[in-house]
Amino acid sequence: MINDNDFPIVCVVVGKTQDVIEACKILWEYGILITPALYPIVPKDKGLLRFSITAANTEEEIDRSLAALAAVRTRVWEPEYAGQR
Repeated sequence: MINDNDFPIVCVVVGKTQDVIEACKILWEYGILITPALYPIVPKDKGLLRFSITAANTEEEIDRSLAALAAVRTRVWEPEYAGQR
């Protein structure tokens, strides 16, 4: 996670472009519209997801976002670590 400034944008580093695209699809399944940042906006293989979080977000929305990120971890990253990719 990256948030070095006082902006309501929280970035979650995903990595490869294809993984960012897959992560976006998973988040959309959870009803979360996300803004990806891909090369050349960020360095190659350092793609990330940009969340805009404000006081207007409900606890349910935050919980849903966390559940969606858990699904991203399971479906995108864990297969790579398990040698299934």
